[in-house]
Amino acid sequence: MSSSIRIKHINRYIDRHGRERIYYREPGKKQVLLRGPLGSAEFLKDYVKAANKPKPKAVPRPRKFSSTLAWLIGRYNTSAHWKAEISADTRKTRGNIFNQFIDTYGHMPITIETKHFYNIQDTLSATSHAANNLFKALRPVFEYAVKNDILKTNPMLGLEKLKSKNPDGWRAWTEIEMEQFEQYWPVGTKERLAYELIKHTGQRRSDIVRLGRQHEKDGWLIFTQHKGRNVNPQHMRIPIFPELREVIDASETGDLHYLVTDGPYAGKQRGYKQPFTADGFGNFFRDAVRAAGLDGISPHGLRKAFAAQQAEQESSTSEIAAHGGWDNLKQVEHYTKSVRRQKLLENVVSRRQNRAEEE
Repeated sequence: MSSSIRIKHINRYIDRHGRERIYYREPGKKQVLLRGPLGSAEFLKDYVKAANKPKPKAVPRPRKFSSTLAWLIGRYNTSAHWKAEISADTRKTRGNIFNQFIDTYGHMPITIETKHFYNIQDTLSATSHAANNLFKALRPVFEYAVKNDILKTNPMLGLEKLKSKNPDGWRAWTEIEMEQFEQYWPVGTKERLAYELIKHTGQRRSDIVRLGRQHEKDGWLIFTQHKGRNVNPQHMRIPIFPELREVIDASETGDLHYLVTDGPYAGKQRGYKQPFTADGFGNFFRDAVRAAGLDGISPHGLRKAFAAQQAEQESSTSEIAAHGGWDNLKQVEHYTKSVRRQKLLENVVSRRQNRAEEE
C-alpha cells in the first residue's frame, strides 16, 4: 500500500525506543493498538477489525417517574403538612410504611382508582392493623394531591377500614395482676416507679419517659402531651396523689426525668442515667412484667386499667378523658364499658335487696 494514501482514524508515531506505534481511534472512542508496520497484512487485519467493531448500545436516559405513586409520595414529603404538622416520631413511622409500600406499588400511576386500593387491602387482610396503618398514612398524601391540582379526585374517599382481629388491643390489667406486680417490685425500685406513674396518671409511655420534677407545681404535674403536640396539643394538669408522691420520693430519679436508664437499656452511645426512649421503656417494662411472673400485659393495658378504676370510682367519661388526656370520648367509653355494665348490675341487685328488706 502506497504511503501517500491517507487512511482514516490512524495515529502513528515513533516511541522513545525507536519503535513504531500505530493506533486506530475514532472521535469519542477509545484508541486501539494495531500491529505494524503500516500497510502490512497484520496491520490491515487489525484495522478492518477495529473499524468494524460494533458500536456500544446507547445507554437510555433514566425516565422521569413524574406520574407514579413513588413520585407522589416524594412530593408529599416536601410539603408543609409533612414537615411542620406531623411529629418526628410519626414521620419516622410513616416513612418506613411508605418505603415498604413503594417497594411493591411505587411503580403504579397516580391515577390509581379506589378498586385498586381495595385489591391492596385484600392482599393485606391477614394483617388488618398494618393495612389500616398504611391507608392512614396514605390518606394525607392523596389529600395533598387534590389540593395541589395533581389529581382531580381522591381515590381513597369512602375506603373503609378493615375490622381488627383484636379490636380491644392490649387488655386491661386485672386487680390480681396488679397486686402480683406490686408484691414482686417493692417501692424504691425503678420498675415500681414506672408502674405507679402509669397507674396514677394514666399517661402514654411517650409521656411517662418525659415526666420529671420540673413538671411539678403546687402538687400538680403540668405538661403538654407528646402525642399530637404539633397538631392538637393536650395541655395536662394532673394531681400528684399521696400514693404517687410517696413512691416518687422513695425512688432514685434523674435530674429532669423521673425515669433514667441503667444497664442494657442505656444504649452504648446514649450512656447511663439518661432518659428512656419510648421503645427502650417498652422493653424495660416488658422485662419487669415477665420478671414478676406475668405475661400478655403492657403499659397500654395499665393505662386501660387506670380508666377502668376511675370508672369504678364513678368518674364520668369526661373526667376520665381529662385526667388521662384522651380526646376521643368513645375510646374512653370503650375502655370502661364492662366496668360500667357491672356497676349497673350491682345497682339492680342493690335496689332489689333494699325492696326485699323494706317488705
